[in-house]
Amino acid sequence: MKTTLNAKNALVCKGEFFNVRCYAHILNLIVQDGIKLIDASIQKVLDSIKFVKSSQARKLKFQECCERLTLNTNRGLHGDVTTRWNSTFQMLSDALYYWPAFDTLEFSEQSYTLSPTEDDWEKIEKILKLLEPFYEVTKVLSSSKYPTSNLYFHTMVLIYLTLNDGSFLDEFMIDMIHAMRAKFNKYWEKYSLVLSVAVILDPRYKLSVLRWAFNEIHHGKTNLMNEEIDRVKSALERLYGEYKSMPKDQGFSSTARVGDVSARYAQDYLSFCIQDNDVVTNGKSKLEQYLEEPPKTWVAEYNVLAYWKSNQSILEVKSEPIP
Repeated sequence: MKTTLNAKNALVCKGEFFNVRCYAHILNLIVQDGIKLIDASIQKVLDSIKFVKSSQARKLKFQECCERLTLNTNRGLHGDVTTRWNSTFQMLSDALYYWPAFDTLEFSEQSYTLSPTEDDWEKIEKILKLLEPFYEVTKVLSSSKYPTSNLYFHTMVLIYLTLNDGSFLDEFMIDMIHAMRAKFNKYWEKYSLVLSVAVILDPRYKLSVLRWAFNEIHHGKTNLMNEEIDRVKSALERLYGEYKSMPKDQGFSSTARVGDVSARYAQDYLSFCIQDNDVVTNGKSKLEQYLEEPPKTWVAEYNVLAYWKSNQSILEVKSEPIP
């Protein structure tokens, strides 16, 4: 498809930004690869939950243990769904909460011989600490009812830093983290550029978020941080140049060119910049002016699409309605 579209000159930057994988799906694959390599501690938790749920009598026995320890029985024990890694996180989190109840059940129910040891529970705590950022990111991306392209870069950096945090390198987790890191790095290397461009076009962040991110990733090495920022700026300028070179009668509708930078507001902003022959002020284009202006005051609830629609309306730029 990419070859065919390039032959028709239908892709921006020869399709460099044409294919963007589903981030939520990638997160699921990353964690699934890691979970496969976790040691026997998780299996003990799975077996314990199955034991409690295997009969009504055992459920009541477990409930009695919880009540004796004043644990909230409404929270419940959730099973594991193999196709949804976050169900594993929820299962482990619930089981950890009921740790004292499982210990009590071991003494009151002779047939229960599967109780995880204290060492097992401590391993579960460490695993949950590693997986928590993945869980929070998955919730943000799956529950939102608004465009999220400008949120991906922040969450990618969070996952990157988590997987490279040396505090997680316990011996029993090393293989798990290496597997997760290898899967994530494939995604990072291919898509960090396009998602960096997307976050620049959020006026609350611009280049400041890249400076923070690459400074953290490269441990304060200014030369490496600047190289990364220059690479992203170069990509943005290439996109800008492509839109600028379009014939005026071609317009900027999504049907005219395929393969935007994944965020619809990127198209709206670039068309805003380039209208009226890219008006230059003090020798600087609209793009350069935007990047040099300070970021807008940060607010949690911010409609980026509305911001760029408002800006483009100033110059009466015509585009398709935003769904």
